[in-house]
Amino acid sequence: MTIYELAPFAEQGECDRILAVCNYDIGTTLNRLMEDHLMQLGLVSSRQEAIDALLDHNHDLALAANSLLQ
Repeated sequence: MTIYELAPFAEQGECDRILAVCNYDIGTTLNRLMEDHLMQLGLVSSRQEAIDALLDHNHDLALAANSLLQ
């Protein structure tokens, strides 16, 4: 799968930019995109909060977001 398929919530340009920042590591890029997405939605105020929420939910973005809404 491509990063675009793994991160349908992110725009292609953002995927490309983060992919380069993460030295083309797909796993790291996906994690970073999910962290950024939670911050853009206003569900967290820091990257660490996003990381913690994703870790608590095995990097399931939907579960992490839902838990932050409660």
